[in-house]
Amino acid sequence: MQKKRSRKNGTASADGPAIAGRRVRVRRRLVIGVAVAGLTVLVAGAPAVVSATRELNDSQRLVTLAEQTRAALTLAHLIGDERDAVIEYVAKGRPASGKSAVQERTARTDRQLDEVRAEADEDLSVALGRIGAVRSEALDGKGGALAAHQAYAGVIADLMAPGDRLVELTPPRAEAALVTTRPLAPLGQAVEQAGATRGLLLAALAVPRSEQAVSLATVDELTVAAQRSRVREQAALDDFSRTARPDVRETLAATVTGPEVKTAEEYLKRLTDRPTLNSTDRKVDRAAVGAALTARVDRMQSVESTLASRRATALATLRDDDVTRLELLIAFVGVLFLFVVGFSTAVARSLTRPLSVLRRGAQRLATPEGSVEPVRFTGRNDEFAEVVRHLNAVRDQTVSLHTRIAGLDADRRRLIGRNEALTSGREVLDAELRELRAGLEEHRRVMSTTSVSLSLRTLGLVERQLAVIEELESEEQDP
Repeated sequence: MQKKRSRKNGTASADGPAIAGRRVRVRRRLVIGVAVAGLTVLVAGAPAVVSATRELNDSQRLVTLAEQTRAALTLAHLIGDERDAVIEYVAKGRPASGKSAVQERTARTDRQLDEVRAEADEDLSVALGRIGAVRSEALDGKGGALAAHQAYAGVIADLMAPGDRLVELTPPRAEAALVTTRPLAPLGQAVEQAGATRGLLLAALAVPRSEQAVSLATVDELTVAAQRSRVREQAALDDFSRTARPDVRETLAATVTGPEVKTAEEYLKRLTDRPTLNSTDRKVDRAAVGAALTARVDRMQSVESTLASRRATALATLRDDDVTRLELLIAFVGVLFLFVVGFSTAVARSLTRPLSVLRRGAQRLATPEGSVEPVRFTGRNDEFAEVVRHLNAVRDQTVSLHTRIAGLDADRRRLIGRNEALTSGREVLDAELRELRAGLEEHRRVMSTTSVSLSLRTLGLVERQLAVIEELESEEQDP
């Protein structure tokens, strides 16, 4: 029985690593399955997250470009005002007394220029770098007013380039931004041409009155350029009316109005309906013309700035919506990932827990003592629960068998003890028997020796008696 138990224990201990190895392999496979399910969710959601991230980056670039465009627009308005003052100064012949007014304009421009330069990209920085050269050439060079006007116009066009890029980059999904982006380009063109018309007309009126051919040619040249700018302005306003929504058109109409604007329209109609200025036109009050045209241009610039601000706000809202969408998408993918991982883990545990219970039950059945507690299974009443009940029944039988085996072992140990006691008694009796036999042999030897000695002594007495008798007989006379 000892040998059988040792063989059973040896088999159980040998099967332990194998069971543990199989358990590790099953667990590894389940973990791989859970990981694959989670990765599937992440891979499925990755394109949407990448697309949302790309849209967010695009909208952020649009917001940055819109802020840069708005700052460049303010600078363009200031440079337009500076241009008109400079070409008027040049048309007057660059008098020293008029330079202070021009310097006041350039100081305003420089303050805004410093702000724009801090956030300018490479292309805009190149345009900003040209302002100083154009200004120096216009103020200190020998070119005419029209040349200075054209040089400034090139700089202003470069400053408006970010707005053109913004129109091209604004996606169709930015509907709120497109409402202001589409009409901004023609409105910006109209504002620029309105400012150019003002500057050219004021420069033509500032040319010293003289009958010299040079002065007259200069006036005609500036007047023709002003007339062209007026035509371009009207064309740009027509484009604006076609592309702008009614509310945007209403904003322009409600802003660019009033007595000063009406007066400016009258001056423009009077001074630009012909390619030349007659003597009566040249006698018009230049200060009044400048005030009226400036009021009109300022109102148009305010509308343009307002629309640019609306565009920047709309793009910022689009960026915020993209951020919210990305956050919600990431949250959705994360929740879905956690749900799938949790569900897969629950399914895996629903498989591993019964297997673990069965494994523990098998290990408890393999214990030689058989006295461990029953296996407990709190899952559903399915085939695993039935197997657990059978395991517990087998465990009860095993416990009873182990109890009987323990009783038999106790009886065997008692019999072995008694046998050992009897064996010890027999050995004692054998020792006593050997001692008695040795004593008996000694007694027999002593008795034999004593008997021989007595016999010899008796024999000597008999022989002496016989000798006495014979002697008596020999001496007796009468037989």
